[in-house]
Amino acid sequence: MSKQTQERGRDTFWGMTGVRLGRYVLGQKLGEGGMATVYKACSVDGADVAIKLRHRMGEAKSKPELTSRFAFARESALLKIFLGRQGIVQFIDHGSVSTDRGQIDYLVTEYLEGKTLAQVMQHHKDELVYRVVLMTAACVADALFIVHEARVAHLDIKPENIIFVREHGIVRLKLIDFGCGCQPMNVPRLTPPGVLLGTPTTFAPAQLVRDEDGRFKGRDHPTDIFQFGILLYQLADPELSLDVLKALIRKSDPPSLPAFPDAFSDIARACCKIDISLRPKMSEVRDKLSRLRSQHILQDFPPNFCIPLVAETCTSHVQQNGTTIPDEHTPSLHEIDS
Repeated sequence: MSKQTQERGRDTFWGMTGVRLGRYVLGQKLGEGGMATVYKACSVDGADVAIKLRHRMGEAKSKPELTSRFAFARESALLKIFLGRQGIVQFIDHGSVSTDRGQIDYLVTEYLEGKTLAQVMQHHKDELVYRVVLMTAACVADALFIVHEARVAHLDIKPENIIFVREHGIVRLKLIDFGCGCQPMNVPRLTPPGVLLGTPTTFAPAQLVRDEDGRFKGRDHPTDIFQFGILLYQLADPELSLDVLKALIRKSDPPSLPAFPDAFSDIARACCKIDISLRPKMSEVRDKLSRLRSQHILQDFPPNFCIPLVAETCTSHVQQNGTTIPDEHTPSLHEIDS
């Protein structure tokens, strides 16, 4: 079987380049997740955007249709909360159109030309010195603080969902993909029993525990804090991030980061505590990292950081563990949670 035939079999939206969906003409395919394909597109006014297309449910059986539909509906509604907020990908549009391939639902966000943190960790590892790691951690904490202040949980904090872009010559960081996100106070009604959303390698312990109704717990801020802690370990020493999981199994304290200052190591260890009551709030983490950043007089990333800051293969707009897209009518958060 040819590679092209294999791709056609895997990709519900194979060969969509040049197709017009509403106000958008699809261009280069950026990537594909478990339940969505993402394209770069051009709007009728000439602006570049990223457009996410939901796979047909008959061809994406890994999760129930209800979860797929409402998870993407939530993503649209959640992103609207952060319009104009720095450090978070910006929502543009959503809709549904009838085509010769059937009904296609889509979500449109700003197009971010850059590299994910995962790509930087893989291809520019030598540039991740302490000053850059600290700057990255502080910027992610700033974005997560905004998310938590809005009473939202992201629930999929990982290097693939953090992207570096260059704006007016300055390197910025943005948090993307709210496909697993929710408002914690409404969690019990959001996902059917037995459905687990997220990335297995970053699951917090509570995410693997079911409640009396069979639903998985851990869809709240402490999970974001734990995932942020794992991210700090991944930045500092990927092998140590595995030691964190081993410590959880032994029910012991997370390891320290010997190559980094104690103050930074203490933040990572606190975030990964087994007992969620011992984990700090995002406001505390943000303040501690901000103070460390001030001590090192860090205002911006180095001017030559990851030059050129353009991804070789941009998959930054795709949620690798499976993204979904809304129905023709995207309900509000109130409609979703009621």
